[in-house]
Amino acid sequence: MSPTANSVLITNNYTVDPQQDLGASSIELNLFADDPSDLQNMEVINGTPRPLFQVTLKMDDCQKDPELEFIQGQMTGLSTYFQPSTFPLPLVYDPLEAIDQSNTPPCGCAGDPTITGFGPTTAMVAGDNQILTITGTNFGVYERSGNPTVLGTRSSVLFTNGDVGASDPGTIAASDDDIISWTDTEIKVKVPSVDYQAPAGVGGTAATGGFFVRNRCNNSASSEIDLLNNPGFNNGELNIAYSLANARITADGPARKLGLRNDNGINGSQDGYVFAFGTKVTGPNVNINIKDAFNGGLNVWCGVTNIRFKTQQASASTNLSTPVDGENTITVEPLSNSSTGEAGMVQGSAYFPINCQATQANENGGYILTDIDIRVAPDFAQNGTQARAVEAMTHELGHAHMLNHAFCFGANCTEPLMEGYGGAGAVQQADSDGANRVFNTSSGIINSNTCFLTGPGGGMIAPIPIQSGDCGAVNPTFEIGAFEVTYFPNPAISSIIISNLLHSGKYLLYSSSGKLLESGDFQVGDYEMDVSAYPQGTYIVKLVIGTESGHFKIVKL
Repeated sequence: MSPTANSVLITNNYTVDPQQDLGASSIELNLFADDPSDLQNMEVINGTPRPLFQVTLKMDDCQKDPELEFIQGQMTGLSTYFQPSTFPLPLVYDPLEAIDQSNTPPCGCAGDPTITGFGPTTAMVAGDNQILTITGTNFGVYERSGNPTVLGTRSSVLFTNGDVGASDPGTIAASDDDIISWTDTEIKVKVPSVDYQAPAGVGGTAATGGFFVRNRCNNSASSEIDLLNNPGFNNGELNIAYSLANARITADGPARKLGLRNDNGINGSQDGYVFAFGTKVTGPNVNINIKDAFNGGLNVWCGVTNIRFKTQQASASTNLSTPVDGENTITVEPLSNSSTGEAGMVQGSAYFPINCQATQANENGGYILTDIDIRVAPDFAQNGTQARAVEAMTHELGHAHMLNHAFCFGANCTEPLMEGYGGAGAVQQADSDGANRVFNTSSGIINSNTCFLTGPGGGMIAPIPIQSGDCGAVNPTFEIGAFEVTYFPNPAISSIIISNLLHSGKYLLYSSSGKLLESGDFQVGDYEMDVSAYPQGTYIVKLVIGTESGHFKIVKL
């Protein structure tokens, strides 16, 4: 029993004083009075002893949050509790001994920890409250202090960090709340998608690769070393399919999933998330077409999840990305949350109390994404390539779908788009599965039938779960010489309307591989192109007016 665990209980000037018996697995307590009450209230007990009280002691038995019960104490002898001739010396009761019923072994570090197995060995999802069970020896008692990613802070489970792309990725630590149970031979832990002390959300995530267990004596075990050449446990590699973005309430507290909502920003229309471009996305220092790049990335995702992400024709009211301002903006400004020098996402999130539980520590709660801003670095806007711009925007829209980074280290890698900073450049099955998981579970994160969230200025937010529907550019424009033409909807189900045609001309429809599918003429005004007969996919429309021509992409759903 450690000194910090000792306690003194005082009632009517009587105290219980715990003493450690170092010679046995027991605790001895002496009850005494150093300043007795009025003699009229005292009673001399002789003859058959009577039990005065019972005790239950809590001892550390090498488990997280232990509660080990001891035998109830009984009086063991005869005492005269008041002798006028000896007053005011302490009046001592006979010792009370509590004996460990289960003969608990001592807790400590008998040796270096060893990992003997883990499960499941199939693909897991980080940030989805999925539990990894680790078996082994000498994990010891659960005890730590400070940042568990730093050596010297004792008990920790450390995962390969999927948020960095380097030969030495480093690790992230599970929070105290992520540790479900911890014994000398078994640990149950949630697989995290947000690092300890990263309450902002997207920062650090468990990745495919090895993991570590550190005991209270700061000795570590590596799954990749202990389970090397053991195919039954993937040679020590945890398999992470994808990672859902979480927000951690406190540094060592619970992590919550983020839900998407149908509402466009704070008190906006119920039409999904509509993005607007800042006025600085075009200009003398911007040499990539940011609008085309963003819409290109949007078209990729529209064919994957059908979540309502759109762009509008009107410019944004601001050239700055500001979280929780109710606007979804694409801007050119310095990055603050990315090391790529290309683009980064700024998210506005707000806690939503499901079932009206206002405390953020309550399990019945979650976060909603109030708005999404995407920054393009000025240097990249000036010196980047168009192909890379599309990849970067597609990647950032993956974050908007609430997917975290997924760098992969080891033999089980799938190289999804979300493998750090868009290295692969294309949406893989893991990306699609993850985005659709968020889409399908947002209604469980957000319960709009019970509570409303108060937004800035006291406005009420009704975070209706996001629905499938129209996705992509809303009334986008493109130029043919000196003329500006509008087309919508995109993606399309049956037809595309081309409007603001000031001259007659010719259209040509191509497949994504460049094969001419059809051609025809259009007149001044609006022209409706029927695409219902074509399968789902990406197509290119070319318009020719006199000697001028232009083209745009459409997505057929």
